[in-house]
Amino acid sequence: MVRMATRRQLCEKWEGSDVCPNIVKRVQYLCNELRTCLTYLSGQGELEIVDGKSNLPLSLNQHTCKCNPWQLTGIPCKHFWVLFYTQDLIL
Repeated sequence: MVRMATRRQLCEKWEGSDVCPNIVKRVQYLCNELRTCLTYLSGQGELEIVDGKSNLPLSLNQHTCKCNPWQLTGIPCKHFWVLFYTQDLIL
C-alpha cells in the first residue's frame, strides 16, 4: 500500500500531460528510429513495413505488428510511428 501511495505522489508531479515521462521518452526514441522504415499499403488497414532487410506486416485493425512490442507493451512500435508520420494518420 505504501508503494502505491508513493507512486501516486510521483504521478501528481508530472507536468504537462497525463502520460508517464518514461513512455514519452520511449515514443521520442522510437520516432528517431523512423529513418530506416518504408511503408507499403497492402489492403484496408493492412500494411507492410520494410525496415532494413525485414518485411513486417502491420495491422491497424487488430493493433498488431510482427515485431511484437505493440502486443506486449501496448505502446505502438516504430513501425506504427513511421506510418503515423508518413501517411498523416489521424487517430
